[in-house]
Amino acid sequence: MVSMKKKRARATSNNPTTAALTCPATGLPAHILGNIFRLLHEDASAQDANREGSIPDCSDTAEPGDFVNDLRELSIFPNAVSKVCTQWDRITASHPEFWTRVIIHLDQRRPLEFFKAALKRSKRLDISTIAIVRSADDHRIADDDEDYEDPDERANIEALLTHLMNCRPARRVAHSFIVDVLSYESLPFRINKLWSSLDRLILNSRHCDDVLPLPMWSPYSSQKAPFSSALRVLHLVGPIFAELTQADGWQSAFADMDLDSFKVSHLCPMDFGNRAYIVEDLWQDLRNAKSIRHLSLVHIDLPHDIDSFWDYYNEPEVETIELESLYLEDIPRTVLPPLLMYLTKSHRAPFMRFKNCRFHGIGMAQAITVELANIESPDSVSAFLHGMDATHLRIVDCPGFDDESLASLHPWTHFEPDRTAPMPKLESLVIVDCPEFTHRAVKEVLKVRSREYEERNWNTERLQRLVFRGSCPAPTQGQTRWYSSNVAGFDASGICQEEG
Repeated sequence: MVSMKKKRARATSNNPTTAALTCPATGLPAHILGNIFRLLHEDASAQDANREGSIPDCSDTAEPGDFVNDLRELSIFPNAVSKVCTQWDRITASHPEFWTRVIIHLDQRRPLEFFKAALKRSKRLDISTIAIVRSADDHRIADDDEDYEDPDERANIEALLTHLMNCRPARRVAHSFIVDVLSYESLPFRINKLWSSLDRLILNSRHCDDVLPLPMWSPYSSQKAPFSSALRVLHLVGPIFAELTQADGWQSAFADMDLDSFKVSHLCPMDFGNRAYIVEDLWQDLRNAKSIRHLSLVHIDLPHDIDSFWDYYNEPEVETIELESLYLEDIPRTVLPPLLMYLTKSHRAPFMRFKNCRFHGIGMAQAITVELANIESPDSVSAFLHGMDATHLRIVDCPGFDDESLASLHPWTHFEPDRTAPMPKLESLVIVDCPEFTHRAVKEVLKVRSREYEERNWNTERLQRLVFRGSCPAPTQGQTRWYSSNVAGFDASGICQEEG
């Protein structure tokens, strides 16, 4: 069998007719293949444009503007198409517009040679997008060991950017520049005047080190390299954000930005050197932007000033950011209350998502749609349910969502008889991949809330939609009948049944 496969491979590789029979697409005329590839290019360009800024619905857990995962796929156009065979490579090479979107996978062979070839094939057209990422097949992306480093990562990025800077005539990047790598020390550090026309700048790393990033770009200056007024997506790792906040002209530049998506990750006091920087400073920096539609804060660990917190809390009217969505991930419980208070006190955001955050005490936050994900502690889930005011709630993969935390949705009739139930506006509840609760506890909560709604005439909405999906426990037939009779939008069809 092995011998036959080897003979077949030799025959296919040496005989164009046989190759065409084996893969009929390779036998298509060049002009037809060119038209097909042009459609792929147009589709890829349209997807890039549409990924920015859209608000996800309750069933969508992806962050708006976060399309880096798609760029990691080895099937990305035109990389994969050009590697199918010599004919396809020759056809894609004859279309310079295909190569204005350059995706480099650092863990693939010879990234610099591929980069040079892509720039050469784009002729003198402006480069729309340059993305330097790890591929989805790189096991290190999913590795939990944050100390893991690629010794070649920094050298490869340095070689790629050095070549780009040395191109004559200089190559202009007109749309997106994205670097998403393992180590912070591999990131390019400063803003160069070649990038002043960008509308999307993303500099992310999987973990931070004490080593400074590559000083590849000229120091930022608002005189020599103003940020483009077209800038719409800005994602920065903490130390680079800290550097920019100290740069000449940054505040005035930031005040002119209409940002669809702004993200800061891995920010701590050490990033600012000897300069004191607290939650209140971050809040003031965020308020300086002309507008931010979608804000993402990941792993923010800053001290905060308790006096400023209470002063702001007691102000009857405050100016805030009119966010369309807020994403908070890996935020400690000491930082979360002031962040939420500053960002949501006077504004009910359409969408909020909390992932792996720690809640403590009764906070203050309001949103129309809220998603809670990856919370392990029942106490943390309980604190969230006490302090959040939402109309639509989605709970995903939360081991801490159990009967104990569910009790937090009971009306507080035992010790605060005049107070309405937590989440009084709650109309829909979607529970996904949460195996620790029981339907008995869910029924009890719904019964009590419904009774208070009917008997006390409190301002508490009746639940209109209840959905269970994934690894949630399956309701019995009797429980299913009760849900169907008492909740108009009940659906448990998405529960994955265990094979017996």
